[in-house]
Amino acid sequence: MFRYLLMFFLCYPLLAVGQQIPDAPSNYVTDLADALTQSEEEIMNDSLQAFEERSGNQLFILVSNSLGGRDIDELGTEVAEKWKVGKRGVDNGILVSVFIQDRKTRIDVGYGLEGFLTDLETQQIQREKMNPEFKKGDYFQGLFNGMMEMIYETDDSYRGQREEMKGIEAEKEDSEERLFFTVDKMYSVGEFAGWA
Repeated sequence: MFRYLLMFFLCYPLLAVGQQIPDAPSNYVTDLADALTQSEEEIMNDSLQAFEERSGNQLFILVSNSLGGRDIDELGTEVAEKWKVGKRGVDNGILVSVFIQDRKTRIDVGYGLEGFLTDLETQQIQREKMNPEFKKGDYFQGLFNGMMEMIYETDDSYRGQREEMKGIEAEKEDSEERLFFTVDKMYSVGEFAGWA
């Protein structure tokens, strides 16, 4: 019995810490795990401030060591609500939560931005832009990649450029396919005619 009580009192502080939600930050990036340098935080804070000033949207980042046994979905929602991510009546906020020891990441998107940033897209951003860098221990690059991808998707000025680039890329791919088909036909004719 004494052993169980001892274990409880030793673990209780860890559980308590895990259940605490940080107060609303004064900056966009909250690094409780010391995973980022001061200059890295400044780079992201400056980018996110410019993003809000330009688009009116908000993006906050929380980096912590551990969930402390909490469910990441519940904790992410609670943090977003406590921090009041997004503007009232518009719900145009994004919260990125990273828990290093648990190797878990979550992106919460307000209803006002779900048309621009779907669940499928946030999963893809995590899988392709963020997690590969996290696996290498480069948390700044993973966060920066994910941050920029979300800015591109939700900022009108960038999104217009993005759609234009997608159109150019699609035309280029179509052109390359037509070129390949033409060359393939020429090769066939050439082979028949003895050019090859």
